[in-house]
Order: sequence, then structure tokens, then C-alpha cells
Amino acid sequence: MKRLILLSLSLVFVVSAYTQEVDILGGLYKKEHVPDRGPIPYHTFRQSDAMWTKIVWRKLDLREKINLPLYYPIESKYDLNTVLQPQDDRFNLVSLLLFMGIGTYGYATYLETLLPNVYPDQKIVILEHLKQLEELNAKENWGELGRNRPGSMAMHDRWLNYFVYDDHEFKVPQNFTKIWGYMGGGLDSVIIYDENGMEVYDANGMIAKRAEFKEIRPGEVTELKVKEVWYFDKNRAKMEVRIVAICPTRYFLDPIEKKQKNAEIGWFYFPAFRPILATHEVFNTSNDAERMSFDDLFWKRRFSSFVYAETNVYNNRLINEYQYGLDALLEADKIKDWMFEIEHDLWNY
Repeated sequence: MKRLILLSLSLVFVVSAYTQEVDILGGLYKKEHVPDRGPIPYHTFRQSDAMWTKIVWRKLDLREKINLPLYYPIESKYDLNTVLQPQDDRFNLVSLLLFMGIGTYGYATYLETLLPNVYPDQKIVILEHLKQLEELNAKENWGELGRNRPGSMAMHDRWLNYFVYDDHEFKVPQNFTKIWGYMGGGLDSVIIYDENGMEVYDANGMIAKRAEFKEIRPGEVTELKVKEVWYFDKNRAKMEVRIVAICPTRYFLDPIEKKQKNAEIGWFYFPAFRPILATHEVFNTSNDAERMSFDDLFWKRRFSSFVYAETNVYNNRLINEYQYGLDALLEADKIKDWMFEIEHDLWNY
């Protein structure tokens, strides 16, 4: 009987040990290619190599079929207390920008401890904050032993590389309060009810209310604006394009005015968050084993868009300020054809 009990216990321990060593995988293997990748490096380019340049602005409708990998997977609603989880190892572009790019949670803690005077409004990292941290590191001489200390460069350098601005000229740094409001978030007052479902009144006889955070709506971000520079590199004899900034735009129904509105979330400096885009994959309709990263998608220009502005003498006015409807689309095609002809005319046969 004792032998039987010992044998049973041994079998239980073996099974338990085996179970603890097993890694739970959602597929056949642990993915390493995309998560371990870095952004595709830019080629060396000097001012003397620029034979011709032109800045244009584009719009991407994220609901177009070719642009859906940028739009999905989406959460209809989202709040600050929810931990963002991937679906099939994927995030959408807006989630990467808001929760991976600007480091909402970690950076809020950093500002509470290090820069209380600007919390909670100024939560977007700007160059001045980077200088302050560098000076603080040099002053306190944290070195390697203090790299895990709260507020140290090591804990927050992943957020210090991300810049978000209110305009495409990068003049006004965007702040977190505005971003959260543009996404549908912010504070809201909610009526307090008792256990019987009756309204509670305060000492002044007014209906008691409490402040509550509103959920943001990433699914309403259906447009992406892109600022890019086209240039002819005479050293490589090739026309190239480089994305400078992107701006998610939310379209929503205003509950007060009862009409459709749109809000630019902020202009994200594209080269700064390419490392994040390079380590997250997008959906491949043909083969789940050969998914590209967000950086690959933008680099290979696997998206559909149209031009809505170009640099011009009239304060860089938009196309829809002087053309409308079909004429505006024809004007956009005219700009694209003109840039193609520029490259063609630079060659000598």
C-alpha cells in the first residue's frame, strides 16, 4: 500500500514538473523574426546630394481594403485602467502610437515623481525634458548602479525618443490631455444612485455627482495624414521618398452639436518611433508565417492614399481650398503626375 502511495505521489510530481516547463504557444513556434528586428536604416544623404525636393501631404482612409492592416484589430472603447492586450500578436497603428510610443503609464509615473509642476497636463516628452534628465543624470552621477532608479534615463529612454506635436511644422508640442480629449476621453460627471436605484442629493439639495474618466474610442480613428518629402538623390541617381510625420485623425458625432466633426490626434515624428513599428507585425492575408512589420509596410508603401496638399507660395494652402469634389481629386493626380515627370526629365538619353 505504501509503495502504491509513493508511486502515485511520484507520478503527480513528475506531471506537475512537466506541466510547469511547457510554454503555452498560440501557434507552432515562438515568433522571433519580427520582435527582434530593427528599423530599416536610412541611406546616407547630404544636402549636396539633393538635386530636387518636394514636400507633400497625403490622406489614408484606414477603412480601404489595402489599409485594413493599419486599422485592425480595434477596441470599440478603452480606458486608462485597462491593460492593452494584443490580438493574434497584433496591435493596430493607433494603439502602438498611444500606448507603446508615448509611454502613457510609465511616463505618467515619471512626471509625478520628477516633474510634478507639469503633471498631469504635460505628459508628452519634449526636448526640454530630455535635457533636464541628462543634466540630472550628470549632477547626481547615477551611473550604472542607478539605472533602475525611478526617474532614471534607463527606465524612460524608450519614451524619450518619441515626439508628438500639435502641428506638422513641429512648433507646438502636443500634451496628453489634448490627445486623450481628441480620442473621446476626459472627465465626465456621473449621477450617484443609492442601493435602491434612487438619486442621491448633497447637503445643498442638488443631485450628487462624481467625476469619472470617459473611455476613448480608437475605432473612430479612420484616417491617417502623412507628411513626406520626395527628393532626387543625384549621388544614387534615384527618386526617393521619406516619411517625416503621421497624424491619426478621429471622425465622430458631436453629442452636443449633433453634427460630424474631426480631430487631429497629433503629429508623430515618424523616424522617432520606427523602432516600435519595426518590432510589431501586421496581418498578411496570404500567409501567417510571412508577416511584415509596420515599418516594412510604410517602407514598401503598401497603402492607398491621395495627395491633399503640397508646398506652395500661398501659405501651403490645401487643395480643397481652391478645388472641390472631382476637381480636387484631379488636382491631386496632377501633382503626382508632375512629380513623375520631374524624375523623367532629370534623365538624359
